[in-house]
Amino acid sequence: MPTTYCCQDCSYQGHNFRQGRCPACGSANISRRNKSDTEKPRGPLSLIICIALWIILGATLIRRFF
Repeated sequence: MPTTYCCQDCSYQGHNFRQGRCPACGSANISRRNKSDTEKPRGPLSLIICIALWIILGATLIRRFF
């Protein structure tokens, strides 16, 4: 399981931070995250909800302006 490091100051993400500092901004304010903690697979329900909300938005805009 790969570990990802994230700078809390500039949001830079990488697999290794040499000397415990962010290579982008030099900050020592770094957190460690496991890949399984940050990325969870989405199920089909999320896709259905997203499509339904886009349809509602489209219908509302059409009703409002046409």
